[in-house]
Amino acid sequence: MALPGITLAAAPTERRFVFVIQRGAADGLSTVMPTGDPAFAAARGMLAVQGGTKLDAMFTLHPAMAETAKLYVGKEALFLHAVASRCCRSPRPRRSRCRRRFPPRCADASR
Repeated sequence: MALPGITLAAAPTERRFVFVIQRGAADGLSTVMPTGDPAFAAARGMLAVQGGTKLDAMFTLHPAMAETAKLYVGKEALFLHAVASRCCRSPRPRRSRCRRRFPPRCADASR
């Protein structure tokens, strides 16, 4: 299996924007946990993770992401929830196979 290649942007600055969408194996409710929701711990049960870095009154970053937390504190990282598009060409957009076939690039300006 070949590894993905890396393409670097040619820009007159050292600043870069990296956008990462986590799907599949990444458990978003464990990566950036809505610990400010009073029902979160009870709803997650044994999956609720203890500790981590508080991002704000609502969210806590998983304790294994301590280096990423440093980027957040230094205003070099930002976390956004529920921003990926749904699969717009499938009659069953919530199916995981649909997400694999149609990545979030199906913008339609006419909508």
